[in-house]
Amino acid sequence: MERGFKSRCEEMARSLRRELGLGHVDPLDADQLAGYLDVSVWSVSEIGLSDHDLRQLVEVDADSWSAITVAAFGREAIIVNPVHSRGRYSSDVMHELAHLILGHDPSTVFFVGEGEIALRGYNSVAEEEASWLAAVLLLPREALMHIRRRRIPDRESTELYGVSKRLLTFRMNVTAVDRQFKSRKMPAAQRR
Repeated sequence: MERGFKSRCEEMARSLRRELGLGHVDPLDADQLAGYLDVSVWSVSEIGLSDHDLRQLVEVDADSWSAITVAAFGREAIIVNPVHSRGRYSSDVMHELAHLILGHDPSTVFFVGEGEIALRGYNSVAEEEASWLAAVLLLPREALMHIRRRRIPDRESTELYGVSKRLLTFRMNVTAVDRQFKSRKMPAAQRR
């Protein structure tokens, strides 16, 4: 990621919340953002696949994919795996929306053999940027500070923001919010 990218992500999260009429610590629902960006979100079960192909994607290979953005007739749609948890769904949809917000070129998808899907043009920098922005959109630093200031339990926080415990822990660690609040609890003499 280029210098300043992480700070720009925090500003994008603030800006989108303002545009949507949300406060700076309000949860940002992935479906709400998709609607605002005029991006449809469909379960793979809604796109007319054969029973065999659908079973392959949601039962046999359920952990091998999460979401993908497709474009047709000048519109984008995100196809999601319906068997994943709410937290993973939120992350997956936000990740795909982040690609669109950042203007990333989509990967080419093609079918090989008996219904196997392959991606061409995987861009590791674009994936890293989309993952970072998605996490910030869901849990900006201001929201993390709000959670700790109000002493909202992690379980309640994950429900409120629609995220996984893993994402909450990750964001608390990479932003150093938890470290900041732990040092406040320590007596001054021990902080030195």
